[in-house]
Amino acid sequence: MTHDHKNRRISASTGHFRSTHRHAEFPGGRRRPPAQRMNRGCVCAQATGLGRIWTSLVADAPAFLIDHRMTVLAANRHADLLYGRRAQGLNIARHVFLSDEGRALFADWDGCTLDTVGHLRLSAGRHPDDSELASLIGELAMRSERFRRLWARADVRSRTHGRKAYNHPLVGYLELHQENFALPDATGTELVTQSAAPGTTAHDNLRLLASLGASDAAETKPIGGLHHRFRRAGRGWPPVREPGT
Repeated sequence: MTHDHKNRRISASTGHFRSTHRHAEFPGGRRRPPAQRMNRGCVCAQATGLGRIWTSLVADAPAFLIDHRMTVLAANRHADLLYGRRAQGLNIARHVFLSDEGRALFADWDGCTLDTVGHLRLSAGRHPDDSELASLIGELAMRSERFRRLWARADVRSRTHGRKAYNHPLVGYLELHQENFALPDATGTELVTQSAAPGTTAHDNLRLLASLGASDAAETKPIGGLHHRFRRAGRGWPPVREPGT
């Protein structure tokens, strides 16, 4: 198959999905009424402001705000430590599909890819005129074979809660409980919190991760310094992913 032919197939699949969902949500194929279209700049600014407040209230677990494109709008310190970098501005879909660090970090990477594609499918149906979202989907389709296969299945899903597991390079396996809280403004923005029950190994490992971050902050080192410390311990980054896991 030629490169141009592949591009046409991806574009046609995306366009068909958008058309189908536009008709499903607005009978008769009517486009979204003007009153329902969002001022994205205003919404983003408001959401980021709210996100800083909400995420700061979650003091002992990762919390972050994402938009419908899965870009992090605001995050607390625990979320930064979990991802080993400043989480604000990170696009989680790109991180999952296009980075070695993302593939190594998510313990259930296969399940995470299913959730990610299902989320973007749902967003594409709700925001058919979003050019940035279309560009993101096109980029993922061009660069990830797994994304292309999953996108072709046309699964749509919305995750509100459940297990989220990580292989963190510093503290090991973290199995957290995730809750997604949608903002009541129909923009697709969600507050995501990830917690562990007191007394569990995951809770202890979260406290250890926070203490490592606190010591780095005291030494005025960036969060990325945690990865340098990890390398000095004689272990590689990203961790090696065993075949079939």
